[in-house]
Amino acid sequence: MTEQIVKQLDLLADYKDQLAVFELQKTELRASILTPEIRTKLAEIEDEFAGQVDVVNAKIAVLTEEVKNAVLAIGETVKGKYIMVTWNKPRVTWDTHGLNGYALAGHQELMAFQKIGDPSTTIRDIRT
Repeated sequence: MTEQIVKQLDLLADYKDQLAVFELQKTELRASILTPEIRTKLAEIEDEFAGQVDVVNAKIAVLTEEVKNAVLAIGETVKGKYIMVTWNKPRVTWDTHGLNGYALAGHQELMAFQKIGDPSTTIRDIRT
């Protein structure tokens, strides 16, 4: 069973590599049809908007922090016309290792309150 999954993961990696190659080929083909004059014009357009984009991104970052902090302060979700900031109650966590030790040390009744969820999976790239 594990060998089959490994084969499938390797195939998945191959598909992702194929996409990366396609993207590279597409980029190279686009670059091959661009004359130096067009490249210069594209660079000028990028330069023209770069400063404006940076300014707006900075404003977005500042305003986002302000809005999030304000919502945390009032403790409720706020909806705008197009965007909302949700307030989420604090998550409660427990020291599972400590509680398991406590239960094993003679407090088995504690285990009645334990709930174990379903396992889940995530697919991640292995960085080499």
